[in-house]
Amino acid sequence: MYKFFATLGLAAILGLGAAGGAWACKAPGNERAMIETAMKLLNSERRKKGLGPVSYDSRLGRAATSHACDMARMEEMTHYGPRGGTPVDRLRTVGYSWSYLSENVARGHQSAESVNNGWVTSPGHRKNMLNRKAKQAAVGVRQASDGRLYWTMVLAAPR
Repeated sequence: MYKFFATLGLAAILGLGAAGGAWACKAPGNERAMIETAMKLLNSERRKKGLGPVSYDSRLGRAATSHACDMARMEEMTHYGPRGGTPVDRLRTVGYSWSYLSENVARGHQSAESVNNGWVTSPGHRKNMLNRKAKQAAVGVRQASDGRLYWTMVLAAPR
Protein backbone atom coordinates (compact mmCIF):
# COMPACT_ATOMS: atom_id res chain seq x y z
CA MET A 1 0.00 0.00 0.00
CA TYR A 2 2.85 2.41 0.79
CA LYS A 3 4.33 1.82 -2.68
CA PHE A 4 1.01 2.76 -4.31
CA PHE A 5 0.77 6.04 -2.38
CA ALA A 6 4.44 6.82 -2.98
CA THR A 7 3.88 6.36 -6.71
CA LEU A 8 0.72 8.45 -6.56
CA GLY A 9 2.60 11.15 -4.65
CA LEU A 10 5.39 11.17 -7.22
CA ALA A 11 2.83 11.45 -9.99
CA ALA A 12 1.27 14.45 -8.24
CA ILE A 13 4.67 16.09 -7.77
CA LEU A 14 5.52 15.57 -11.44
CA GLY A 15 2.14 16.90 -12.54
CA LEU A 16 1.01 13.63 -14.07
CA GLY A 17 -2.63 14.09 -13.19
CA ALA A 18 -5.50 14.14 -15.67
CA ALA A 19 -5.61 17.92 -16.05
CA GLY A 20 -2.73 18.96 -18.24
CA GLY A 21 -0.49 16.11 -17.11
CA ALA A 22 1.88 13.79 -18.90
CA TRP A 23 -0.85 11.52 -20.23
CA ALA A 24 -3.10 14.43 -21.25
CA CYS A 25 -2.07 14.10 -24.89
CA LYS A 26 -3.50 11.56 -27.29
CA ALA A 27 -3.76 11.01 -31.00
CA PRO A 28 -7.15 11.85 -32.48
CA GLY A 29 -8.92 8.79 -33.88
CA ASN A 30 -8.51 10.00 -37.45
CA GLU A 31 -4.90 11.16 -37.05
CA ARG A 32 -3.54 9.48 -40.19
CA ALA A 33 -6.27 10.98 -42.41
CA MET A 34 -5.75 14.41 -40.82
CA ILE A 35 -2.00 14.33 -41.51
CA GLU A 36 -2.45 13.07 -45.07
CA THR A 37 -5.03 15.79 -45.77
CA ALA A 38 -2.82 18.50 -44.25
CA MET A 39 0.10 17.39 -46.43
CA LYS A 40 -2.10 17.34 -49.56
CA LEU A 41 -3.40 20.83 -48.79
CA LEU A 42 0.14 22.10 -48.19
CA ASN A 43 1.26 20.79 -51.58
CA SER A 44 -1.87 22.15 -53.24
CA GLU A 45 -1.03 25.64 -51.95
CA ARG A 46 2.54 25.25 -53.19
CA ARG A 47 1.33 24.06 -56.61
CA LYS A 48 -0.92 27.15 -56.93
CA LYS A 49 2.21 29.30 -56.64
CA GLY A 50 4.24 27.23 -59.10
CA LEU A 51 6.32 25.57 -56.38
CA GLY A 52 7.29 21.94 -56.26
CA PRO A 53 5.78 19.65 -53.63
CA VAL A 54 7.43 18.86 -50.33
CA SER A 55 7.82 15.22 -49.37
CA TYR A 56 6.91 13.73 -46.02
CA ASP A 57 9.85 12.90 -43.74
CA SER A 58 9.29 10.58 -40.78
CA ARG A 59 11.93 12.33 -38.64
CA LEU A 60 10.11 15.63 -39.15
CA GLY A 61 6.92 13.74 -38.32
CA ARG A 62 8.37 12.63 -34.98
CA ALA A 63 9.48 16.18 -34.19
CA ALA A 64 6.09 17.65 -35.17
CA THR A 65 4.12 15.06 -33.22
CA SER A 66 6.33 15.40 -30.15
CA HIS A 67 5.84 19.15 -30.12
CA ALA A 68 2.08 18.89 -30.72
CA CYS A 69 1.97 16.55 -27.72
CA ASP A 70 4.02 18.95 -25.58
CA MET A 71 1.63 21.78 -26.44
CA ALA A 72 -1.40 19.58 -25.69
CA ARG A 73 0.06 18.60 -22.32
CA MET A 74 0.77 22.24 -21.45
CA GLU A 75 -2.51 23.38 -23.06
CA GLU A 76 -0.50 26.21 -24.59
CA MET A 77 0.30 27.12 -28.18
CA THR A 78 3.99 27.93 -28.40
CA HIS A 79 7.16 27.30 -30.38
CA TYR A 80 8.97 26.39 -27.16
CA GLY A 81 8.83 23.04 -25.40
CA PRO A 82 8.15 22.62 -21.69
CA ARG A 83 11.85 22.77 -20.91
CA GLY A 84 12.66 25.55 -23.37
CA GLY A 85 13.18 23.31 -26.41
CA THR A 86 13.13 25.01 -29.80
CA PRO A 87 12.45 23.73 -33.33
CA VAL A 88 16.24 23.39 -33.75
CA ASP A 89 16.42 21.25 -30.60
CA ARG A 90 13.57 19.04 -31.81
CA LEU A 91 15.26 18.35 -35.15
CA ARG A 92 18.55 17.63 -33.42
CA THR A 93 16.74 15.12 -31.18
CA VAL A 94 15.35 13.20 -34.18
CA GLY A 95 18.67 13.28 -36.03
CA TYR A 96 17.68 15.62 -38.87
CA SER A 97 20.51 17.81 -40.14
CA TRP A 98 18.90 20.80 -41.84
CA SER A 99 19.81 23.68 -44.13
CA TYR A 100 16.33 25.28 -43.89
CA LEU A 101 13.77 25.05 -41.09
CA SER A 102 10.44 26.67 -40.28
CA GLU A 103 7.57 25.70 -38.01
CA ASN A 104 3.86 26.52 -37.88
CA VAL A 105 1.77 25.82 -34.78
CA ALA A 106 -1.96 26.08 -34.13
CA ARG A 107 -4.62 25.03 -31.66
CA GLY A 108 -8.34 24.52 -31.65
CA HIS A 109 -8.79 23.61 -35.31
CA GLN A 110 -10.79 20.40 -35.51
CA SER A 111 -9.82 19.46 -39.08
CA ALA A 112 -6.88 19.64 -41.46
CA GLU A 113 -8.94 21.92 -43.71
CA SER A 114 -9.53 24.35 -40.86
CA VAL A 115 -5.89 24.49 -39.71
CA ASN A 116 -4.72 24.84 -43.33
CA ASN A 117 -7.11 27.76 -43.84
CA GLY A 118 -5.80 29.38 -40.66
CA TRP A 119 -2.21 29.01 -41.78
CA VAL A 120 -2.70 30.16 -45.38
CA THR A 121 -4.57 33.28 -44.28
CA SER A 122 -1.79 34.24 -41.84
CA PRO A 123 1.04 36.00 -43.72
CA GLY A 124 3.87 34.53 -41.62
CA HIS A 125 2.56 30.98 -41.69
CA ARG A 126 1.80 31.20 -45.41
CA LYS A 127 5.34 32.45 -46.05
CA ASN A 128 6.71 29.35 -44.29
CA MET A 129 4.48 27.04 -46.32
CA LEU A 130 5.45 28.65 -49.63
CA ASN A 131 9.18 28.98 -49.00
CA ARG A 132 11.13 27.68 -52.00
CA LYS A 133 13.82 26.31 -49.70
CA ALA A 134 11.42 23.81 -48.08
CA LYS A 135 11.86 20.32 -49.55
CA GLN A 136 10.37 18.12 -46.83
CA ALA A 137 7.61 18.54 -44.29
CA ALA A 138 5.46 16.81 -41.71
CA VAL A 139 2.45 17.56 -39.58
CA GLY A 140 1.74 16.42 -36.04
CA VAL A 141 -1.61 16.66 -34.26
CA ARG A 142 -2.50 15.77 -30.69
CA GLN A 143 -5.54 16.20 -28.48
CA ALA A 144 -5.36 17.79 -25.05
CA SER A 145 -7.41 16.67 -22.06
CA ASP A 146 -9.93 19.45 -22.81
CA GLY A 147 -10.51 18.03 -26.32
CA ARG A 148 -8.74 20.80 -28.24
CA LEU A 149 -6.36 19.77 -30.99
CA TYR A 150 -2.81 21.10 -31.15
CA TRP A 151 -1.02 21.13 -34.50
CA THR A 152 2.61 21.46 -35.56
CA MET A 153 3.86 21.69 -39.14
CA VAL A 154 7.60 21.42 -39.71
CA LEU A 155 9.05 22.43 -43.07
CA ALA A 156 12.72 21.80 -43.75
CA ALA A 157 15.44 20.97 -46.21
CA PRO A 158 18.20 18.48 -45.39
CA ARG A 159 21.81 19.61 -45.25
